[in-house]
Amino acid sequence: MSGEIKRLYCNNCSGETRHDVLFYKIKSQVEEEDNQLVWYEKDEYYFSECLGCENVTLYIESTFSGMGDDVSINQFPPKIIRKEPKWLFKIDGDGMVFEPSTKIELFREIYIALKNDMPRLAIMGVRALLEAVMIENIGDQGTFGKNLKKLEVDGYISSYQYAAISKVIDAGHATMHRSYKASNSEISSIMDITENIIESIYINKLNVTVINPTPRVKTHK
Repeated sequence: MSGEIKRLYCNNCSGETRHDVLFYKIKSQVEEEDNQLVWYEKDEYYFSECLGCENVTLYIESTFSGMGDDVSINQFPPKIIRKEPKWLFKIDGDGMVFEPSTKIELFREIYIALKNDMPRLAIMGVRALLEAVMIENIGDQGTFGKNLKKLEVDGYISSYQYAAISKVIDAGHATMHRSYKASNSEISSIMDITENIIESIYINKLNVTVINPTPRVKTHK
């Protein structure tokens, strides 16, 4: 099998690509009773290199008794369904950061949860991240809803973003209180919204006009 070309998922290319199998090994376990097969497991290990970006990954294709023709596939590093945005490190400013802020740590923990197929933890992390961001920018108004409204009133987010975040928060509440598990498409949408909000506040902040909620009173001579 070494030297074989096989189509496998590449994290770096974010899709299936042609891989050169550098090393291959198969391991089988069989359990018999009275010369009758009662259980078996077969694992095929592919240590491969992407022919596009040269990223190296270990793939394990497993079959078990009772699975029929189904194959269970695992890979290391785990399959990444969502990459960290390239601007993430800039959240704390343009200088060199030796100790990342809480919001960067929260953001990275969300992606670690997604990488390890833990969608509930990821959604709860999104809620915690958004709350930390709101309090940092507009102070604590007492409730999540009031914080979110002030974020909109003060011009940090648009009315469209306000409505979008509300849907994210609903998903967070459902996850925490009703063990709701979001689908991959829902997670993708939630992460799109979250990244858009964070980028608007911290990366594109020079283009954001902060609105003073208290109107100026004109004085007449």
